[in-house]
Amino acid sequence: MSFFKRLFQSSASSLPEKEALSFDTLGWPEIDRQKHRIIWQSEEVPAQLSLNFFPSAPDLPRPLSHTPKLIKFYRKKLTKAQGGILEVKPGEIQGFRAIDTLFKMPMEKGGFIYVSSITIPFVDCSYVVKLQAQEYIHIGKREQLVEERLEKDNKVPDQWTEDPYDSSVKLGSLRHVGDDVRFDLFFPDHPLSQLRGWMFRVKNSLHFDESFSKLEPLVD
Repeated sequence: MSFFKRLFQSSASSLPEKEALSFDTLGWPEIDRQKHRIIWQSEEVPAQLSLNFFPSAPDLPRPLSHTPKLIKFYRKKLTKAQGGILEVKPGEIQGFRAIDTLFKMPMEKGGFIYVSSITIPFVDCSYVVKLQAQEYIHIGKREQLVEERLEKDNKVPDQWTEDPYDSSVKLGSLRHVGDDVRFDLFFPDHPLSQLRGWMFRVKNSLHFDESFSKLEPLVD
């Protein structure tokens, strides 16, 4: 989608060697390679994995450890396109600063595209590993079944949809209770459940070669 291209895609003129940052590509075939981006695509479901390189200073708010600032930064971008936040989590991966994000974006004909990413920023550049998957069958069924189950168990929440970090936010695609990770076990074939599983594999297989030690890290 054009929105996610603007959010994650770079106009870089060069991409470091692919082996500089490697990871489990889920057995998906490579479908596109440019100087700044590599894309792999599932042959079974509408899902893509990509490695993106940005050769300029990231525009992320500082300090990176201040989660509310990051949430506000991403929410502002997403709500302009009617998207929404499911998770924003700053941290570290193998000693490198990283930001984990999980977003949802509505599709024109119904359903959502879910996007999970790991951003690894440095002073003069950044890497983004991105996974996205879209609903294509039984659209809305997960939310419906979760609502029916919670109503049956008399565990109806105050709100079915709500921003995960600020209940006063009413714009964009708000998190539904059914989006919670606790329901993934009951919907293993749903794109959100699959996305979380794939990203777990990718994140735990990330390998940084020695060239990363030469990059200047961001400091708060």
